[in-house]
Amino acid sequence: MSDLIDGTGGTWDWDEFECVPITDPELDAIRRRAIPAGPPKLDVATLQNLISEVKVLTQQRNQP
Repeated sequence: MSDLIDGTGGTWDWDEFECVPITDPELDAIRRRAIPAGPPKLDVATLQNLISEVKVLTQQRNQP
């Protein structure tokens, strides 16, 4: 998602992001919530909030 926001993503990255499920159910739920915020009407605030959720989830999982 961040590469879409900052313009560093490839031509088909978002399409693949939309079409390919993530095996982790929590991450896939975030992916599904991100899809409506993507092109053609980019909702940067929503995508940034979802990126923050992924970071929090990752931090929680990495705690001993």
